[in-house]
Amino acid sequence: MSIPSPGGRLSGPTTQTVRTTADRTARSGPVTRATPYADILAFAASVLLGLIYSQSWAAPMTGYGQRSADFLLNFFYPAYALAVGLVLTRPGTALQALARSPLLLALLALAALSFVWSINPDVTLRRVMALLFTTLGGVALAARWRWTTLTEIFATAMAIMMIASLLLAVLAPDLGRMQTLFPGAWRGLWLEKNSLGEYMGLAAIFMVAAAIMVPMRRRLWLVFAAVAAALVVMSTSKTGLVVLILAMASMVFVALVKAGRVRAILGTWITVVVICAALVVIATRSDLLFELLGKDATLTGRTEIWSGILRQVEHRPWTGFGYGAVWTDTSPGGPQSWIAYEARFSAAHAHSGWLEVYLSLGIPGLILLAAWLVAKAVAPRYAIVATLLVGVFVAWAGGDVVTNRMTLSVIMPEFIAPAFTFTSLISIGLPFFLVTMASQNAPGFATMQASGYPLAVSPLIVATGGLALLLSPFGVYSICIAAITAAICQSPDAHPDASKRWLAAAAAGGFYLLAGVFGGSISGLMAALPLSGIQTLAGLALLGTISGSLYQALNHEAERDAAIVTFLMTASGVTLLGIGSAFWGLVLGGICYAVFSRLRRA
Repeated sequence: MSIPSPGGRLSGPTTQTVRTTADRTARSGPVTRATPYADILAFAASVLLGLIYSQSWAAPMTGYGQRSADFLLNFFYPAYALAVGLVLTRPGTALQALARSPLLLALLALAALSFVWSINPDVTLRRVMALLFTTLGGVALAARWRWTTLTEIFATAMAIMMIASLLLAVLAPDLGRMQTLFPGAWRGLWLEKNSLGEYMGLAAIFMVAAAIMVPMRRRLWLVFAAVAAALVVMSTSKTGLVVLILAMASMVFVALVKAGRVRAILGTWITVVVICAALVVIATRSDLLFELLGKDATLTGRTEIWSGILRQVEHRPWTGFGYGAVWTDTSPGGPQSWIAYEARFSAAHAHSGWLEVYLSLGIPGLILLAAWLVAKAVAPRYAIVATLLVGVFVAWAGGDVVTNRMTLSVIMPEFIAPAFTFTSLISIGLPFFLVTMASQNAPGFATMQASGYPLAVSPLIVATGGLALLLSPFGVYSICIAAITAAICQSPDAHPDASKRWLAAAAAGGFYLLAGVFGGSISGLMAALPLSGIQTLAGLALLGTISGSLYQALNHEAERDAAIVTFLMTASGVTLLGIGSAFWGLVLGGICYAVFSRLRRA
């Protein structure tokens, strides 16, 4: 099986040149290129990662629950190692992908922070580590592969589980089928039938998607999808069947929409009628729907679990009980025992992702999860803005916003007559100049050049210096290439097209003018908000820039040592002779680069 080569978006000022070259190559005829062995190994590792996280191997290894499952936890370590290995193959891409999801990072940070108030800190710590490595694996897959290849990776993993489940159910029915509870229902590799139904429903969806995206293997994937759908039926899992039907209906709807205006209108009307009919049935004859699905009004005890969870969360609505801590707590007065009392059986999880987050991380976790999903689906470019709004809301709800410090006032520029003194020149002017050059101009130029933007350094220095001289009587003492602003404005988050990112710089300049006019109000706003929130927001805003800069700095082996020295010195925050660490980082890094380069030539 051939594997599509991985790739990512082309970005930067040279995108058009690369595209033109690619177009010429395409016009000259097809080019056959062998798949590199590294990509084959990465593809296999990705499939293995999916297999491990599916836990399909757990039931057979425990004799379907007859032996202890404690030793199975050790089998997740290979998955963690695979995740780290995939990240290390392309660290810069993975870091950039992770940095573009600040809300996800905030959610992970909240899960880790829940260790402080968890009712079972040891369990929370272990679950958080597992969560971090699992997220890292997902980021590694998303950063390395295109959608086409990623779909085939999951479809391949699902196909392996499907074939194994089919063989078990046919050749070893004592293992592959339910025996006491729901006898005869197929369970395949899993402990019970619903797991087989859910995974095979997902398998059918991925296989149909693979058939659409990879025409050369369309027939194979469609056959596999039919087998997966048959396994959903044989599992007798109503949830899996409903999810499969809804997913396939959604795919049909999308296909109709893309097939032309007439079919799009027809598909839309059919969808509206079906949804309205379903809502009428749910509102008026829910008992009929439950009977059709073979369920009771409690959804096989799920509603009772949810009721118990909501009652317990009332005790800790803002913090939750700690990530992953509830379901392993066996204390008589703990939340798990009360949920089991209300549901009349001991559940292993919440049977709802949203309630699971609510129970573990409280209202902030729910808000962060919702904000992240909405931001990623609707407007990933505005994720930082969404983070700001969510953070302000959470801080306000928690009583951390001091509103009495907030005022609305306008500060107009005033003329300040210049007065020259030699003392001011030496004590203020010279250090200020050095700090501006070292902490702003130099890093700003370096950041933009690393991103591929050619700069006329001397004219820019002359222009900014001249403007600062002219505007200094009005209190504008520094006009420079602001390092942080330049880093944010040149990142892909500012605009996908590198030639249009100047709009971000222009917008930043406009906001700087507003900040000057409303300086007093902004200072009051910063004082009203919690310092940790402001620092977190600034850090999240710069994550993409930091990861991209690290990738650029560490990508060249000959410059790697000097880059590390520069980074560490700058991050140290050391101040010498009144000059910050950014300047001394550049000095020390330059010395290291010169020395190492000379030694290599020697």
